[in-house]
Amino acid sequence: MFNADVICDYPLSEMVAFHKAHGRQGTIMVTKVEDPTRYGVVVAHEDGGIEKFVEKPQVFISNKINAGLYLFSTSMIDRIPCKPTSIEREIFPVMAGDKQLFQMELPGYWMDIGQPKDYLFGQSMYLKAQ
Repeated sequence: MFNADVICDYPLSEMVAFHKAHGRQGTIMVTKVEDPTRYGVVVAHEDGGIEKFVEKPQVFISNKINAGLYLFSTSMIDRIPCKPTSIEREIFPVMAGDKQLFQMELPGYWMDIGQPKDYLFGQSMYLKAQ
């Protein structure tokens, strides 16, 4: 699953291998940013198991954020109720509590391109990476 407002190199083969290796229900790609207060921050253990999420923290707890790339085992679908649901706010915290969610750090560039000026800057990042 990919958030539509993100541009980056997508290391899909590496992500699939990592996901299969840890054997849990979910993998979230994370990236480091200078100012995590604009994003949902991921706090994880040394082995990559996600401990918790903190949405737009005002006090520094980590500079790793949800990069908007997810990989799930099909059994994860049973966690989603049949109603409008925020996967980030409602499902991920429960999966983390059940020790079913791991993080993988994204190598390379990443940009939230949800605003027109950010979209243009993200395109320039992409072109430089080529």
